[in-house]
Amino acid sequence: RAVTEEQEAVQNEWPSVASSSEQSYLTDQSSGLQRIAYAAQDTFALIVNSFNVARNIDDLLKVDSGPKVRGKTVRCLDGLRTLSMAWVVLGHTYIWTLSLYDNPSKVLETEQRFSAQVLDNGFLSVDSFLFVSGLLAAYIMLGMAAKSDKLPFVKLYVFRILRLLPLYMFVIMCQWWLLPYLVFYSPASMGLPSVDPNCSKYWWTNLIFISNFYPTELKDICFPVSWYLSLDMQLYILVPFVVLLFHRHHKSALAILLALLCTTWIVTASIDYHWNEPPNMMAYPGQPIEGWKPDVYTKPYTRSGPYIVGVLTGLVLRNGWASLFFQRYMTVWRCWLGWAASATVMVTVVYGLYPLFHYQPAHTFTRAGNVAYGTLHRTAWGVGLSWITLACHNGWGWWVNDILGAPQWQPWSRLSFACYLVHPFVLSIFTGSSAVPLHYSDLNATYWYLGTLVLTHVGALLVYLFVEAPVGRLIKASTGSSRHK
Repeated sequence: RAVTEEQEAVQNEWPSVASSSEQSYLTDQSSGLQRIAYAAQDTFALIVNSFNVARNIDDLLKVDSGPKVRGKTVRCLDGLRTLSMAWVVLGHTYIWTLSLYDNPSKVLETEQRFSAQVLDNGFLSVDSFLFVSGLLAAYIMLGMAAKSDKLPFVKLYVFRILRLLPLYMFVIMCQWWLLPYLVFYSPASMGLPSVDPNCSKYWWTNLIFISNFYPTELKDICFPVSWYLSLDMQLYILVPFVVLLFHRHHKSALAILLALLCTTWIVTASIDYHWNEPPNMMAYPGQPIEGWKPDVYTKPYTRSGPYIVGVLTGLVLRNGWASLFFQRYMTVWRCWLGWAASATVMVTVVYGLYPLFHYQPAHTFTRAGNVAYGTLHRTAWGVGLSWITLACHNGWGWWVNDILGAPQWQPWSRLSFACYLVHPFVLSIFTGSSAVPLHYSDLNATYWYLGTLVLTHVGALLVYLFVEAPVGRLIKASTGSSRHK
């Protein structure tokens, strides 16, 4: 007992007899442990909060419609992006089910209709996304350059990769590992590439965004629609250089963009002429799509036309040239003329191939005609979209802007990236598990399309809530970046 009391006395007097260095050491140790504990608590709270479904739903459904927001953002792009995504699903539903029909002659008749040109030229929906991607990249980066007179190149690239890869790799993992357990092959679906065996060989090409170059055949790509993400990333790499040059020397940047546009025309025309390519994949009814050269469809040197137009549109929107032009020179009749020209160009691009589909034999265009259309139609489509964007953003869109710029499009627009990645998964399950051949009719095709579209958005909602939104919140928190509208 006496020893215990003596020990307690020594312990009670420890602060007075301990050296100052020992006290400092213990204090530092204690504060360090507290900081670690606080950091662990904050990290755990951040992770839990990032996976808060209610909060993610609130962010998804958030609608910004005030006048200040409309002035800072290009709201018509929300409707444009959502409708383009619906067009992508329409085209892929049509193509993925072609081999399942027991009445292929009826399908061939459908392709020859004037109204079916929306299906036959559904590839333009991808050019719409390229236009939007180029516009937003240039628009955001020029605003950054105007504030600091420079651009954080590495940060831009890292953010872009972190924005795409988590959800991208998650969907590829599901396609590779989960899909085989969800697809039940039947005689009607044999031969369809529903389960992707090439991911075991080529998954790394998706990871480094070169799947549009290697493997060389579209049918060998891990996750076939991934070629677009590789293409978009490759084009994005050039944008910061062009934007910074435009910020400092307008004419030099515009000259470079014009030179790049002419280069893509020359390369595309050379490839089309050398291989005697049709204007698009579906232009010759009854012939296999696989015979079309992927160089024309998936490579940046042939597909960059609408992206470059989008970059130019974003630059003139951000630096005020477009606003100044509309304020000084736009009148009602000039605006009507602009809308008429835009509509004429876009309708011609979509329906200009009608003679190829309607008449038999289908080869009604000359070689020069095929080359001209194949070279210019994507850029022309981008020019039409550019007028729509400029007119809507500057108050001359009228009812078109009321539709495309409606705030109700914003939640659907936020799901567009997830929809693009999820819809092949839905189509693979549907086409790979078909127990009997499908019979084509307009009513059946509409039913399959609407079902695919609905299930795609359901799947996109799930991966957005549990993958895309949580990971995005964690990335922003770890990098200290603010949310870009």
